[in-house]
Amino acid sequence: MNKIKQKIYLNLPWYCKNCLVTVYNLRFFKTHSKKYKNLIEEYKNKFYEQNIDTIYKNQNKRFLHFIQYVKENNPYYSLILNDIKSIDDIKYIPTLSKIEFANMSTSSSDETKIVGYTGGSTGVSTKYFLFENDYIERQANLDFFRGMYGYVFRDKIAWFSGKEIIGLKDVSKNKFWVKDYINNITYFSTFHLIEEYILLMIEELNNSNIEYIAGFPSAIYDIAYIWKKKKIRKKLKLKAIFPTSEPLEKYKKDFLEEFFNCPVPDQYASSEGAPFIYECPYKSLHYDMNSGIFEIENDKLLVTSFTTRCMPLIRFDIGDQIEFEKHDKLCSCGSKMPLIKKIIGRTTDYIYSPERGKITVSNISNVVKYLTGVRKLQLIQNDTDYSIHVKYISIENLEKELNYELRYRLGDSIEIFYEKVEEIEASKNGKFKMIIHE
Repeated sequence: MNKIKQKIYLNLPWYCKNCLVTVYNLRFFKTHSKKYKNLIEEYKNKFYEQNIDTIYKNQNKRFLHFIQYVKENNPYYSLILNDIKSIDDIKYIPTLSKIEFANMSTSSSDETKIVGYTGGSTGVSTKYFLFENDYIERQANLDFFRGMYGYVFRDKIAWFSGKEIIGLKDVSKNKFWVKDYINNITYFSTFHLIEEYILLMIEELNNSNIEYIAGFPSAIYDIAYIWKKKKIRKKLKLKAIFPTSEPLEKYKKDFLEEFFNCPVPDQYASSEGAPFIYECPYKSLHYDMNSGIFEIENDKLLVTSFTTRCMPLIRFDIGDQIEFEKHDKLCSCGSKMPLIKKIIGRTTDYIYSPERGKITVSNISNVVKYLTGVRKLQLIQNDTDYSIHVKYISIENLEKELNYELRYRLGDSIEIFYEKVEEIEASKNGKFKMIIHE
């Protein structure tokens, strides 16, 4: 929505918002058509293909078909993609930076385009386009993964994402969610996660017979934490929680799985169209070769995605990192797709210590793992003198314990200031960032 439409929407009565969201989502009838259902079945067959040679042949075939299309239709790549005869030749294609991607022309085609925006860890918005057919395939791929845990489109699901869905009038009436009545989706606000409002969200979740939850793991974790702290009865029986958009720290995954008694499978993709990695019910992370190609070159993760014909991602430096398992390791689920040992996350999320160098967000997040009394932690670093302002939410004063854990990771020379707070604001897109550089 543009700003004018958004302003009008936010000032509508709450029941009108529900009707408008339901009408807006009628678009799902097109994107979740017979083609979508056939693609889910196709992905299922390819994911459980038992002949590893067939898996590689299918990937190579999709790659060549994708490259041929891009060469013929995309102005940026028309003179670059020469003499590409197999996946082995991908190394001869130049890497693609985020700036180059942002300035790329779309492929020439009469196909319907879908527009999107991505900000990532930098908060800088990049406009991108996907062809509708590619978008439908990505939705089918994602729902094939969710289907491993029983999910079928139109099952009752709660979404916690960065959308501005409620206004001040709704807050005054204690409404922190809107509903799509046809598709059984309840969208919850992630901009209103103080305890008072969370208790109302818990009540709504309990009374809505929700079967699945999806969205920012930080928001879902906050709600579960308050739920447990207040010892509120759980009426809902979740079948699975699907984290999106943020890294899934192990302590959050473990807490959510134990509290809700359901799986919290990890998955990886990106809004601009990266290939898929997802966790099967046997807790293995699988790289879906049918969706694209992952390369690691000079410690950089390069992605090539077959569903990005409009603005092609070919050897795109996405800024994340993954670690592959050994080639001979297999999963008990029966899939022969390669296994990923770890999704490391954004390389830009780190604290710099003159004494220790770069300390990644994965290491900082372990502070919360070991200090269970800390519900949320945020480190704001001044890039002039490297000093760090630590905000934390906790029932008790844990400055001494925090200092011990952070000094263990950052050293003794760096200056650290602590502030116990009641809440920590999300960034403008609704996502929580553990590390911020000023």
